[in-house]
Amino acid sequence: MKLEDQVLTKTQVYELINLGFDVEKYATSVIITAIDNNHYIVDKKLIDMGFIKAEVIKYFPTLTIGDIMDILPERIEDIYNYDFQSAKLNGKFIVRYNDYKHEFKESYFIIEDKNQINALFETLKWCIENKHIAI
Repeated sequence: MKLEDQVLTKTQVYELINLGFDVEKYATSVIITAIDNNHYIVDKKLIDMGFIKAEVIKYFPTLTIGDIMDILPERIEDIYNYDFQSAKLNGKFIVRYNDYKHEFKESYFIIEDKNQINALFETLKWCIENKHIAI
């Protein structure tokens, strides 16, 4: 998996910011624009420790797959359980919240995408929009 497929794009980050979500609070990585005008994804700790500073023009916080998985609530309304899985039959990643309290388990929310970060991003947006994550 390419590194770019493991972090949110700038457009996705702006969508979260426009929803009122504090990306900076949860970001463990940053996209940097270097003097050579290339973009690199680096661990935020390197920036905080003062490394790479001289060659960087601009910093942009972003979220990784792990960041989002840590942010997403395990349960919603004490009924729906978070269930992340990679479905190999159709080559898509599935993120869903399932009803685990009732006999006929139904999905409260489900999304599929061939890109893992996109499936998690859409789930995070849905949780923010439906106030399942406090902002």
